[in-house]
Amino acid sequence: MRWYKKAAAVLLAAAMAVSMMTACGTTGGGNGGNGGNNGSKPGTSEGSGNGGNGGNNGSKPGTSEGGDEKPDKPGASAIPADPAKVTWDTSLTKKCYNAVSADDFKVSGLLGGGAFGYATQGKKQFVVNQEDQNTMIAFYTPDGESLYLTSYKLTADTTVNDLTWTSIEEYGKSEGANDEKIAKEKQGILDELKEIKNLIYIANKVVPLTFSAENYTDPFAQEFYRESIKANVDDVVYTYEFYYAAKDMADGNGKVVYKKGDMTRIRRVNGGTSTQLFVSTQLSRCDAKMFPKGN
Repeated sequence: MRWYKKAAAVLLAAAMAVSMMTACGTTGGGNGGNGGNNGSKPGTSEGSGNGGNGGNNGSKPGTSEGGDEKPDKPGASAIPADPAKVTWDTSLTKKCYNAVSADDFKVSGLLGGGAFGYATQGKKQFVVNQEDQNTMIAFYTPDGESLYLTSYKLTADTTVNDLTWTSIEEYGKSEGANDEKIAKEKQGILDELKEIKNLIYIANKVVPLTFSAENYTDPFAQEFYRESIKANVDDVVYTYEFYYAAKDMADGNGKVVYKKGDMTRIRRVNGGTSTQLFVSTQLSRCDAKMFPKGN
């Protein structure tokens, strides 16, 4: 089994992933939802989410402040009034990605049933995932070639520099693995980091083969706005679906966890394989303090 583990999500773990990704004062809100239900009721008011617009620019997409704009035009800050008029160039998805870049973004949420956070800046990549109900595991590469890992117990104020990082070679030796096994595992993890990046960030890679937008109501009667594209990424044709809150969405205590226009989910389909990221903090740029020092 790979040293990269995922487990069932709980609210505390989801909150800790968000804390890790926002502890250095970068843009992004906290988690206010019931993450344990997000896997069975994706995007419902019980799902974990972000009350802010960290991944968007200063126009506050989806808020009432954009109510007087023409939402089918580029730069609009509201859910489109007529999805049929939306193109890729005027889409919320393209606008969201224009606020970040392929080599400078962060996001957190739930992926594969567990709490998740990812950040990249230049060649740096950092990912944190839930290992079990009490433990997180993180991987970091400063250059795309060397690799470090750590695991830690869940605490509310953990930052990357509070952790003890170990090179993958040291860890492998401590586990009794030989050089061949270590090299295989290392390459596998680096490949997974690239795959995660490709799942999340596509804007600089594609001219969509197809694009569509529609209003969508899920089986739990939750309303969303959905943009879908087919795109060729690294010679593989994927279908991507991007879901946005059609109105403010609150948790069971009435706290708004998604504002209208916030991205709630990214879904990628390849044949019969579907991967979904439930977004807790919106896509946004990160700063160097996101990453551990001295490695």
